[in-house]
This record gives sequence, structure tokens and C-alpha cells, in this order.
Amino acid sequence: MNDKILFVDDEQNVLDAYKRQFHSKYKIITAESGADGISALKEQGPFAVIVSDFRMPGMDGIQFLSKAREISPDTVRIMLTGYADMNAAIDAINKGNIFRFLTKPCPSQELNETIILGIKHYNLLKAEQELQERMLKQIIHEEFIRKSAEEELKKTAADFKNIMKGTIQAMAFAVEKRDPHTAGHQHRVAHLAGTIAVEMGLSEEEIEAISLAAAIHDIGKLYVPAEILNKPGKLDDMEFAMIKNHPQVGYDILNRIKFPWPIVQIVIQHHERLNGTGYPAGISGKDIILGARIIAVADVIEAVCFHRSYRPALGIDTALEEISKNRGVLYDEEVVDICLKFIKIDNYRFDT
Repeated sequence: MNDKILFVDDEQNVLDAYKRQFHSKYKIITAESGADGISALKEQGPFAVIVSDFRMPGMDGIQFLSKAREISPDTVRIMLTGYADMNAAIDAINKGNIFRFLTKPCPSQELNETIILGIKHYNLLKAEQELQERMLKQIIHEEFIRKSAEEELKKTAADFKNIMKGTIQAMAFAVEKRDPHTAGHQHRVAHLAGTIAVEMGLSEEEIEAISLAAAIHDIGKLYVPAEILNKPGKLDDMEFAMIKNHPQVGYDILNRIKFPWPIVQIVIQHHERLNGTGYPAGISGKDIILGARIIAVADVIEAVCFHRSYRPALGIDTALEEISKNRGVLYDEEVVDICLKFIKIDNYRFDT
């Protein structure tokens, strides 16, 4: 009794016959014209099946079922007519998307079986729609969960990066406090190295990694005695060996931390040189990570430009002469070229 059937016919006795035949099986609504049928669809729908006569005054069956299709596209439409008119049948099927076309007088059994098939078709269609809606809701729900998880993960990653940056800044501060003669050195190298990375068109992630690595590239000097760091004269072989060991010590310190950037590799390689004469491993060329090749240039420029315990500042011209002379020998050609360009043309000044 849950399935609703709409019968539309201009003959009341025919509608009464439909009521007697089907009232015990379905909820029956009748209409004596196409216009009344439209009203019933709007006010009492949805209907599982519409059974409409073809020949009716005013709005005929084809016109009615065509409008019914617009109002309730899922409702199954059945056409009845007393005329065996094939052209009308084709027209009805095309315009009204008719499920079945039956001729009058139609045997009760045939009409009943056709209505049963129509109801099954309607219920199957609705079940498919409900399944699709459930699947869509599930997809939307899963996508919402995924997006929420992604946002939470991004937030967690961002928080983790901020913590790491704070840790790096604290370590950089500790190194700077050890040697008053080089206070600000790592900060200035980080600014210059970051500028070089930007001018080279590197990604934001690469620029960030290089800037952060540069900010603590000398962290290994924490294990070098202060009297050696601040010695005004020339270092002896043992003292210089301790200085040369600071990239390895820096690696040993930082390797305990799981950075989201290749900071450890950059720090241990920042004194390697293009021709293999650097330290601690003596690697050469492209085996040296790009960040370390950039910091190598930034490091030597800053060192030459600023005062040291064993000598006064030598100035930017001397620094540029050093990297120009050793371009392709000690220092990466592209890094040197870009550095020379923006220092000379853009009149770069260190961030103090």
C-alpha cells in the first residue's frame, strides 16, 4: 500500500473501474484531465506509476506525460488508448519517455502485470539513487576526514618546523656567544646564502634549508677551546686541526636531530672545495651538496669582509677577488657568477 498510482482518464466510469481493481494493492489517486493530473503530481506526489489515457480533451496523453516527466522524471509512465495508432505510440515514447504503451480495452491481468513491472522499475531506480547518494555522502565524508587529517598534519608539520627553527636560533646564539670576534658571522652568512639561493631560483624549501643550515654552520666550534677561537696570532698545526674538525663535530651534534631539511649534510660539507682540497672528507664537484657550495662562497666573503682576531677586515673588493680567482677551482662557478652579479650590480650590503 506504500506505492502510489495516478490514473488519468476523461471517463469517470473508467477511473472507478481502476479504483475497484487496484485499491486493495496500491494507494490510488485519479484525475479526469491532464490539467488535474498535473495538479495531483504537484500536490500529492511522488507517484511510482502514472497510467494515462491517450485521447483526452484539452491536454492529450502525450502532452500530459511530457509535462509529468518534467515534474517527476522518476515516475514510470504508462499510456492507454482505444486506437491502435502506431505513430501516436512512437510520439508518446519519444516525448514522454513512456515505459509501456497499451491498447484499450486492456485485459486486467495485462494492466496489472504492467503496473507491477513499472513499480519494480521505479523502486529499482530509487534504490540506485539512494545507493548513489549514500556513496556520495560517504565519499564526501571520507574526503572531509582526509582534508581534516591533511590540515592537522600540515599544522603539526608547521608547528614542528617552527620548533626546529627556534632550536636552530638558540644553537646559533650559543655559538655566537663563544667568540666575540665573529659575533654575527653566522647570521650574516645565512642572509647572504639565502640571497644567493633566491637569485638562483631555488624553491622555498631549498632556500629555507640553506638559510637555516648557514645559521648554525659553525656549531661544531662549540667544542673548540675559546683561547683557540680568540687567538690573535697564527694557529699551530694542532690548533688548526681542532678548527678543521668543527664540521665533523657539527655533524655529530646535529645528526641526533631529525630535521625536515638536509641541514646535517650541508653543515658537514661547508668547508669542502670544488677541487677536493677541502675538509673533512675531501669530496669534490657535484658530490658536494648545493647548499654547502653556496655557503662556502657566502662564508668566505663574510670572513674576508669582517674583522678577525688575527687580522683586520679586508673589504668587499678583496672578497670578490678571492671568489673570482678561485671560480671553478675552489668555488662553484654558478654560485660565484650570481654572487658577483648581485653584489656589484645591486650593491648588496650585509644584514647586520
